Amino acid sequence: MPVRRAHPRRASLDEAKAVRLLDGPDARLPAGGGYPTPLRDALEAMRADWQQHGIVLMRWWRGDDSAFSFKPWNFVVRDPNFLPWAAAEFGEPGG
Repeated sequence: MPVRRAHPRRASLDEAKAVRLLDGPDARLPAGGGYPTPLRDALEAMRADWQQHGIVLMRWWRGDDSAFSFKPWNFVVRDPNFLPWAAAEFGEPGG
């Protein structure tokens, strides 16, 4: 009898993590949001999320407001002259 294996589902990106990827690990967030500490562990998780969600984040950064079902907080300032923090830190998504 064949064995059914569960396929891992892609984790969704919450607002706190999106803000951290766009503004950096020091972005001001409400308590309880974002990535784990210490920073080394957070950077590994951020790199993985950037690889998985970076293309959508870059679409939003470049002006596609339909890229998310939520809107990242107002203090994330999109500026097409600059890259989001994760793009500068980890490179273009999917690369």
